Amino acid sequence: IPALFTVTEYDPRHIDQGFVLMIYELIVNHNVTPRFRQLTGHNHISGFMSVGTADTMLSDEILDFIAAANQPSGEVGG
Repeated sequence: IPALFTVTEYDPRHIDQGFVLMIYELIVNHNVTPRFRQLTGHNHISGFMSVGTADTMLSDEILDFIAAANQPSGEVGG
């Protein structure tokens, strides 16, 4: 199953540790390389609050991820 992870430039530091452990688990133990995107200029909440606004950084990423996941090759880039 394709995976997309996002973090923000201004996420609290303790969130980064859990994120890194999750990515490590997927890559090392499941041979899956998820897509990763850092939302620059955003904090932990503002990225999701931007969906449906003029700031399309997150929504564009989600739409591209869905489109790539629906490609016949099944390849989801990053």
